[in-house]
Amino acid sequence: MKSAAGSLDLILDTCPYAPENGDMSPWMDLLCFGGTYCRLGLPEVSTATFNFNFIPLVFTAKKIVGSIVCGSKNTTDMLRLAAVRGIDCDVEVMPISEVNVAMKTLEEGKNTESRIVLQW
Repeated sequence: MKSAAGSLDLILDTCPYAPENGDMSPWMDLLCFGGTYCRLGLPEVSTATFNFNFIPLVFTAKKIVGSIVCGSKNTTDMLRLAAVRGIDCDVEVMPISEVNVAMKTLEEGKNTESRIVLQW
């Protein structure tokens, strides 16, 4: 992470857990001047707090934002940005009928190389 410090414009955090001890410093250090950390969705209640020092936040113009719901316009904009920038992700598509298998995979931490997408 040290070699990547100050190199990211945006971090989209969809992790089901907040950073350890709520410390945002490791993630904020990855952002460039004016970069944005965006929490999409809520972590579990027991880890739903964070902390970060105002001084580096103010002097680097970084932003911490979040959204529980995205909406179709924002989703479309995000997908266009990903296409233009060549951003890709590894997904494992599973039919909705296998939702219990997907949940067990998540609970056991076995989805380390991809994101599970349930198909209706």
